[in-house]
Amino acid sequence: MASPATNTGEGSVRLGSATNAEGAALLAVFFDGSCPLCSREIRHYGRLDTRHRLRLVDISAASFDAATEGVDARSVHVRFHARLPDGTLVSGVDAFCAIWEALDIWPVARACGRNRILRLPLDGAYAVFARIRPLLRGLRCRDACEIR
Repeated sequence: MASPATNTGEGSVRLGSATNAEGAALLAVFFDGSCPLCSREIRHYGRLDTRHRLRLVDISAASFDAATEGVDARSVHVRFHARLPDGTLVSGVDAFCAIWEALDIWPVARACGRNRILRLPLDGAYAVFARIRPLLRGLRCRDACEIR
């Protein structure tokens, strides 16, 4: 598998094409492995990923390097992010919709996430959740949840 990103030397990062055994491009999912709630959801998606369409990236791992992945370290700790196979970085509701699409699950939820009318309240609900998520992790996570 190719390196997920290479430095072009011009201050930008060009993403490599990570693929599975069948040659399908992978969706990179950036998650906080030190958050019990996040880890549980990602394990669920991992079990559903029978076609190996996801590349799960634990942003709390000591080996995580935001620059190598072409993401902003603070942003990926504040909001849930995914990188589409074409290199586009999405977050929040769009990241969840991308996972559900890659796994071909929850078509009604995907449709709601793509609907312009429903999008405003969904984005608002996600913004509230993203703000309170650190409180949901519990006290045992306090030191491990710092931004690296």
